[in-house]
Amino acid sequence: YVLGALVLPMLGDMMTACPMDILYLQVWRLFTSPLVSRSILSLAIGCFVFGQLGSQFERGFGTIGFVYVFMLFTAAANALFTVATLVVAPMAPAANLIGPQGCSQGLWVPVMAFLVVQAQRSTSPNMSVMGMCNIPTKLYPWLLVFAFGMLGSPILDNLCGIAVGYAFHYGYLQRVL
Repeated sequence: YVLGALVLPMLGDMMTACPMDILYLQVWRLFTSPLVSRSILSLAIGCFVFGQLGSQFERGFGTIGFVYVFMLFTAAANALFTVATLVVAPMAPAANLIGPQGCSQGLWVPVMAFLVVQAQRSTSPNMSVMGMCNIPTKLYPWLLVFAFGMLGSPILDNLCGIAVGYAFHYGYLQRVL
């Protein structure tokens, strides 16, 4: 984050998943969007959550398998985000989805997919939210999207991550594994 801001400020713009740029066949953006973050706080929290989730999934899939699943979640969520943006943008022009503000970036898109898979596979009925309250485990990713939306984070890319997590859990992505 700091290196990109100081040395190559345009590097972040070249790595985000902007729908119009993906339509111009800049397909690397489907894979590189987690490398760019909206803010240093989002990056820090995302790395903390991803560190815990990643170690659990790496034990289950192995290192190469985990990297493959991570890239699969990233590419599938960004492709879904591109299609969803192109469908929703004409219906909601005030949302400004086409342009630099409507780009998918950050680690939270694949993390949401991993959270859905973890929540669906969990045998625990409740999950603690920062030690303050317990909520049903199956609703945990939805609570995070709602909370991040209240804090001003874009919702559409996180919803795409959740959709990919459900698709993986219910076996719709088994053919590419």
